[in-house]
Amino acid sequence: MRNFPEVVTQEFVLLGPSTPTLRCVAEPPPVRFATELAGHLHDRWADDPAVTDSFGGRDTFTRSLEQVDVLDEVFRRAGADYFQLGGTPAEASQNFAATQLKYRRIGVRPSLPGQVAHHLDQIALPRGDPHYRAALLVAARAELEHPSRPEYHNAYHFSDVIAATIEFLKKNNTLAVESAHGAIKLSRQELAIGIIAAAGHDAGHPGGKNALPGESSAPDPFRLERRSASIVAPLLRAAQLPFASAARITAAILATSPDCNGPARLLKEIDRLHDAGELIEWSKLPLHEEFPELRLVAEDPVTRVIAQNLRCADLAQSCLFGTESNQIATHALQNEWSGRGYSDMLLGDTVAGDGKVIPGGKTVRARMGFLDFGAFGESGPTAAGARAAVGQNYADLYADSKVRLDSVLAQEKLHAVVPIGFDPVA
Repeated sequence: MRNFPEVVTQEFVLLGPSTPTLRCVAEPPPVRFATELAGHLHDRWADDPAVTDSFGGRDTFTRSLEQVDVLDEVFRRAGADYFQLGGTPAEASQNFAATQLKYRRIGVRPSLPGQVAHHLDQIALPRGDPHYRAALLVAARAELEHPSRPEYHNAYHFSDVIAATIEFLKKNNTLAVESAHGAIKLSRQELAIGIIAAAGHDAGHPGGKNALPGESSAPDPFRLERRSASIVAPLLRAAQLPFASAARITAAILATSPDCNGPARLLKEIDRLHDAGELIEWSKLPLHEEFPELRLVAEDPVTRVIAQNLRCADLAQSCLFGTESNQIATHALQNEWSGRGYSDMLLGDTVAGDGKVIPGGKTVRARMGFLDFGAFGESGPTAAGARAAVGQNYADLYADSKVRLDSVLAQEKLHAVVPIGFDPVA
């Protein structure tokens, strides 16, 4: 950013009880932006403590918008390519690599507010709508860099999830028009709720997972999701978002908890009943008393569809856009966990009983464990939009990983040391 000169003004100052004196006072230079979006956000919110406090103060808010300004100006000059699904799962995978993975490779991407504004304009949401204001604020807060700088849960991940969520929800709407099973038509405001939840789902994420290093399970399976929801909440109020919309956003964010020892069983049963077209009765769901935060996901079809597609988008880089995408995500997550004291091994070779090294054995085991217990199992994603858009990519990755794991298991068995029995009496 360019440095602008200070503006000098004159003002009267009282010295002592009644002596007015004229002096020159240096005022802070005006904040100037190259892009309309950053300027709009600053003009609208820089003097609102409810907003700036969420960023850590007015100065931090301004610096964050200066970063937004630089990102969007550089991105505009580079051609401004945004992710779109395309017509087939294979094309979606190619497009993801050509945009979202390219952002990482060349270090040029839209700011998160810039990306959100692009998608909101695409769905023709009026800019005066409170959902539009809320989306920009939440995306701007997500752009604020966390001091721990997570290798995986960072702005690139936010960008991926925002892009995938809105594309899956748009696909869901197309299917709903065709009366496809499991799809529900969403309004522009409801699509925007999905974008807001995507932008805020990991706000303030410090890296790691809900369980701390050394814990076999998380005492609170929503530990990090609650943190994100609490960061987002004052921004939703500042934007004057309707309470019902804010409730849907909170529920969708909490539903992204990946904790297998937490709400996974409840969410899977909700998905199963939704997919089967059966009645979903909250009181009959497993573990419903333990997770009242997710009641809206069960009882409100709009929240359920948003949450389903958001959860798919949250895992999309890892399993819905191909092997290359999966490998990049796995390396980033391994680095993030290793740097925070976790012992999980997501990458590497295994060594059989006789010392034989099996290349990539740990990598394949970790991938299959993730697909079976952290993702969607062999059946694949249940969200209608995501399943129609990229479900075949998941099926291909699952089948390939299963073949690789069978090979690893066979090699481990072949090279294991078989104890030789010896009877000294014989």
